[in-house]
Amino acid sequence: MTREEMLQLTGFKPVGEGENGRGLLFGFPTEAVAQKNALVLLLYGDLPTGKQIKTINQLLKEDARLNKKVSVANTSTAAPGVTGAFIAATINVKGEDAAALYRDALPVLERALRQEGLNPPQQCPICEQPGGDTLVQHDGKLCIVHMNCLRSWKNERQEALEQKVQNGSHLRGILGGLLGGIVGAIPAFIALNLTEYFVGLLFVLIPLGVFHGWRLFGGKLDMVTTLFVIVYSLIVGLFVEIMDSWMILRDIFGPSVTLLDTIEAYLDPHLFREIFMRSTLMALGFSALGIFLAWGMIRKTDKHEIEDNQKAFDEAIALSQLTNDR
Repeated sequence: MTREEMLQLTGFKPVGEGENGRGLLFGFPTEAVAQKNALVLLLYGDLPTGKQIKTINQLLKEDARLNKKVSVANTSTAAPGVTGAFIAATINVKGEDAAALYRDALPVLERALRQEGLNPPQQCPICEQPGGDTLVQHDGKLCIVHMNCLRSWKNERQEALEQKVQNGSHLRGILGGLLGGIVGAIPAFIALNLTEYFVGLLFVLIPLGVFHGWRLFGGKLDMVTTLFVIVYSLIVGLFVEIMDSWMILRDIFGPSVTLLDTIEAYLDPHLFREIFMRSTLMALGFSALGIFLAWGMIRKTDKHEIEDNQKAFDEAIALSQLTNDR
């Protein structure tokens, strides 16, 4: 079965390039994602407890038609990169009658959700009042809002973004990025000095600190931002390693060892290869890993945010257009 055929089972409205579908399932705002041999249903609402997820899976296993074919999980494991959804239901259709399996799964899944007290959101997240007439991706979540609220939010957001583009400053961004990189490097530096272990994942925080510092100080988001975050993150990662080496050398040879002496030692090819190269490559490697993990964030410019804002509005679906709610 093709991905398009799997999505057609849901009756959801295609979005984007048609790879995903959106609709209502048991009243929950839901996104359908067709994967190889599986259909993942992302239901948006309050986050369930681990115990609730375990109970729902047990109820699904008790149905012989669904055992080992349908399961639920939190979105971090079932659909990495997805935020906002409270549960992901995976229907494995390999070698199965997909239509029959989907049809059998829905009532059992609905009954399990209701039994665990998991109910659809009842309020528009923009005005926080009951009701809504439009399904839309808002602040990273698929939700039901009032169209009037959405239109007002979109116009206000658009105006704020356009003003930010006009008033953004590279100078303020660089200042914020400089400070943010220092803040992001503190956990790695403390771990190196207090535990004497290289906690590489803490270096991942450096580019995040640089980027958020840039934004916090009102820096303009463009290609300069991306370039600055990359270069400065690597510099800070290297400097943390040099500072740690300096502290170690002071412990060994006494306080007469200066930071400049340490830098000169790093510049000596023989000493660098014999003593510093491995830890330096690890520091730069984990800093680069942080850049890679945050790439979707740091590459986004103000222009991209404006376009995404408009795209979310354009992809809004009136509930009157949906016929798939179950």
